[in-house]
Amino acid sequence: MGEAAISISCPCDAAAGGVLNVDEARQRLYALLTPASATESLPLAEAAGRIVAKPLHASCPMPFFDNSAMDGFAVSLADFENGPPHALPISGAVAAGDHGAPALAPGACMRIFTGAPIPLNADAVVPFEQTAEEQGCAAFFKAPRPGAHIRRAGCDIARDDVLVAPGTRMSGRYAGLLAANGHLSVTVYRQPRIGVFSTGDELVAGSGERRAFELHDANRPMLLMMLQEMGCAPVDLGILPDDPFETRQFLHRHAGDFDLLISSGAVSVGGRDFLKGAFSSAGGVIDSWKVALKPGKPVMFGRIDKTAFLGLPGNPMAAWIGFQLFGRMAVERLSGRATQPVEPVRAITEGVIRHRLGRREYVPVRIVSHTHRGQPLLARIGHGGSASLYPLCFADGVAIIEATTGDAEAGEELDFLPFVQGVLE
Repeated sequence: MGEAAISISCPCDAAAGGVLNVDEARQRLYALLTPASATESLPLAEAAGRIVAKPLHASCPMPFFDNSAMDGFAVSLADFENGPPHALPISGAVAAGDHGAPALAPGACMRIFTGAPIPLNADAVVPFEQTAEEQGCAAFFKAPRPGAHIRRAGCDIARDDVLVAPGTRMSGRYAGLLAANGHLSVTVYRQPRIGVFSTGDELVAGSGERRAFELHDANRPMLLMMLQEMGCAPVDLGILPDDPFETRQFLHRHAGDFDLLISSGAVSVGGRDFLKGAFSSAGGVIDSWKVALKPGKPVMFGRIDKTAFLGLPGNPMAAWIGFQLFGRMAVERLSGRATQPVEPVRAITEGVIRHRLGRREYVPVRIVSHTHRGQPLLARIGHGGSASLYPLCFADGVAIIEATTGDAEAGEELDFLPFVQGVLE
């Protein structure tokens, strides 16, 4: 099939129903995605970032046995009934890992170390720093309270308590909890198969030589890393030229190979934006492609064969915003994790933030101080362009200006999404 046989017009406008607001667009994309079902069992050390598919329970109470929370002396409260001062002979010692502790003899104390089992007849531990030791005896300045510095068996976790619930993203704290309870592996959902590509004759991959008027491809490395940070193993599909025939062939070739394809560029209405037409020609169905969003109005959702498709804008900041709003949600659903709502905090603008009505805008901001009520005081970074990532890299988060409001005046309250390790999560 020659290039002339491929239409670059897009039949999706009527089906898309015009421009969607951000919340509607997220709902539309969510409905296109099939949640994960296939699972696999992995060793804890290999499960970082993966989504738990089956709950893991405590096989026995934690701690497993009564043990000392401090280095000190194990004592019996019966030996403190006659009032201070108290001096007790030291009858022995017990350390963590000892197989059982000897019974504590009446009228004596026993040296004990953190994590060691509590001797029979002992009902408190007195830290070393609250005692004085001389000639084989320990002097105690006051009577301890019952159970002082003793971690009782089962006080943290009861038998059959859920340790990790389905939908949890595995991280070090969960691995530690599971390992402490004797679990060496975890059942997780299969990683979604995600392919990433960029479009544009002007792009140069990696450190390749850049000729005049060409650009280094920023979006693909950015998207690949953000997916890796989410526990995915995305496939780098390279850069597509601005060619409708090659784009159609590429989409036809990869239809069904992935759970999700993510692209950047060529989804607007420019004379070189061939992606929508090629997508339809290759058998894809476009759900929508215009969102009332700034930066990033052209965001395309669709399906081709069994593969969901997310087409992001070509400008890097717009692509980053689009991934945060749509890509992260898509990956979480495909990974088996329930979508977690991102809750903004209320903040105050330091100066005017200009905004034109019609699209919800996400503005990079930094926190310059806090009000007397503890609210962040925000200053805009950058000039509102969508091509540069520089403002984002020095921002503390993004402020949200709703589509129905105009300029945010100095001192005005608005929603603020702070970064957590660089993402809106």
